[in-house]
Amino acid sequence: GAMVDAGLAPARLAEGWRRLPRQVATVKFKSVRRSGIAALAVDVKPRIRFRSASETERFLRRGRWPASVRDAVIGTFQRLVVAERAAHGGTGGHHGDLLVSADTVVDLVGVCWGLSALGITALTVSPLPLGLVAPATAHLLKGLAVVPAPPAVRGEEIVTPTGAALVASLGAGRASGSFRVTATGAGA
Repeated sequence: GAMVDAGLAPARLAEGWRRLPRQVATVKFKSVRRSGIAALAVDVKPRIRFRSASETERFLRRGRWPASVRDAVIGTFQRLVVAERAAHGGTGGHHGDLLVSADTVVDLVGVCWGLSALGITALTVSPLPLGLVAPATAHLLKGLAVVPAPPAVRGEEIVTPTGAALVASLGAGRASGSFRVTATGAGA
């Protein structure tokens, strides 16, 4: 949602999803307010469900994107698999839901394709605010800068496992110094 809110045309973002072997979900954008901030949410209605993480990965490998997007999608998914298995032990358990979810596919492809479509070649990451932290998120955040979340949201999950995997995989640098803001967007 943040990329569309920042100016990426929804049709351009949807092009990334259309390059998958088949439609995984129906995706709609809607304006919402989260913690008093106007944001754009992505409403995902799954159309398929994968049976295993390996099936999800095989599906992702068949996407028809430039090599840089494919590498980012696959690398991020693999990092997520490793973290979920480390957090939940082996190949069974709760983590299976995330690794076979159309939502995860939509998120990974949307972010990796969207960054490419916006011409963003490097992602600089500020310290991530931590509220409630899922076990896989904790694994993915190793080595990354974090700060406590504001008191009003400390009991909420602010950084999801998928979000942490994207930051850990795509974050080329850590924020320091000054920046020039060229666009803003808020996703929910």
